[in-house]
Formats: sequence, C-alpha cells, structure tokens
Amino acid sequence: MASTRNKKSPVDSERERLRAEIQRLRHDVRDLRACLAARDDDEDRLPELPGPNAAGLYPAVATARVLLARKLIRARLEAGLTRRGLARRAGVRLDTLRRLESGRHSPSVRAVDKIDRALREAGATEPGGL
Repeated sequence: MASTRNKKSPVDSERERLRAEIQRLRHDVRDLRACLAARDDDEDRLPELPGPNAAGLYPAVATARVLLARKLIRARLEAGLTRRGLARRAGVRLDTLRRLESGRHSPSVRAVDKIDRALREAGATEPGGL
C-alpha cells in the first residue's frame, strides 16, 4: 500500500502557490516604492539633446540615441517601473538599460524589442511605441 504522507494535499499546494505569489507581490511593491521615490530624480536626468556642430548641423545618430533614451525613460516611469524592474521584465541586463537611458549608446534591435514588449505588457506604450 502506497504511503500518502509524501503527497501534498490540494490545500498545501494552494498555500505554497499563494505564499510564492505574496513574495512576488512584495517584490513588486518594493520596486514601485523605489520608482516613486526616484521619479523626480529620473525626470531631472533626461539626457540633453546634442547641439549643432561647427557647420550648424545636428548630429543625426546622437540625436536619435537621445530621443530614444528620453522616450524609454518616460515610458518606464509611466509604467511605474524601476530600471531594475524593467530590465528583469525585459530579460536584459541592468547595465544595458542604463547605457540606453544615458543616450550615449546605440541599442541592438533585439534589446529594443525586448524592452518595448516589456513596456507594452506593463501598459506603458502603444504597440511599436519605442
């Protein structure tokens, strides 16, 4: 006769599932609190648009990087996400997200797709928003 001691009851399984969900929600609340605390700081740190060169022309690539960075920062804040929270949701390294938000690095298409998808799932942007 098989022992029933090693089997979990449905109640125990549900209890474990709920405990894991509570831990996940607590983590999300910490992220949201950190985001709210840093919101003003992040808004103040939008990268500056580059100025014209000696010929009076604006550098296209540098301007595109900064515009993408500004849009990314605003969408992240709109979604109520921290950098760490967005990086985790998007499946990219935190350092990658920091570099993109600085406006000094060109992102890969794959990284932008992952971040865009995570922002859309968080309700921050329209499809194809970034």
